[in-house]
Amino acid sequence: MNEKELFSKLFSGDDWIVAGDKYCKLPELMGNVLYNYENPHYYTINPIHSSLDFRSDQIGKPGSRAAMNVTKLKNFLFEFDDMPLDKQLKFLKSCGVAWTGIVYSGNKSYHAILSLEKPIEGAHTPEGISRYKILHQRIAAFLNSKAKEVFGHDKWEVDNSTKDPARLSRFPNSLRQGKKQELIYVGKEMNDSDFNSLISKCPLITTRKTVIAPPECSADSIEKFWDLCPEGLRREVRYPRWSRPQGNYTKIFKLTLWAIDSTDVTKEVWLSILHEYTFPWLDKKGYRSDPEKGVHDAFSKKGE
Repeated sequence: MNEKELFSKLFSGDDWIVAGDKYCKLPELMGNVLYNYENPHYYTINPIHSSLDFRSDQIGKPGSRAAMNVTKLKNFLFEFDDMPLDKQLKFLKSCGVAWTGIVYSGNKSYHAILSLEKPIEGAHTPEGISRYKILHQRIAAFLNSKAKEVFGHDKWEVDNSTKDPARLSRFPNSLRQGKKQELIYVGKEMNDSDFNSLISKCPLITTRKTVIAPPECSADSIEKFWDLCPEGLRREVRYPRWSRPQGNYTKIFKLTLWAIDSTDVTKEVWLSILHEYTFPWLDKKGYRSDPEKGVHDAFSKKGE
């Protein structure tokens, strides 16, 4: 299967994308990437403005990979990092979503892509980006509930970070450490009627990672946090059996993003909870790095 077939669904000929290695930032005309780039590992799931940066503090700078610089809020990316690889593809093909493309990452997941015929309105605006993320989270909630039905538990869920419209995905048919990031399937773009039908099946809210806490429910106290806290997050915080002597940064970072998404917790309250329950476990394991770094970095992403 040819990657040009998939890209013809995701992008138009005058779209610019960011592509290359994991440090890629600057956009290039989509056609130039397809025909001139040698073995790019990544590409932005949505097109990026070629020359302008729409972030208020970046006026005058050239375009780069950021949600505010996405020119069309058109494509959604989903992946189940934790689900065993041998179960992922069968689930994706039977979950009830008409995917536009599925790409094997070359490692532990398949990237499932849903592309709309008509992009969501509001590119380059916080409102448009927020609507995109809410729709992504509703579809993720639908997929999570389907996974729970199929497998009988809620251990495997959509990676919450894929809701970023400027997210990097694996470039189809490139090589990753000798393994092909294989393009598995190419379907159609989804029309308005089918998309609305899909969204009508999606939960408005879920008690897992896909929660969007309304402003009046923000956790500005420890008591409020525990009232709003999803059960899965509660277990991870109070009984962090995942803790190790090193390498805990990513887990702390992801847990913090989950806490922000599901409870809108303040940094002060979150740190108080971690110091009471989670960080002592890390101390027992001999973790000598700064455990608060993942927290501070995650809160710096809040609102992006």
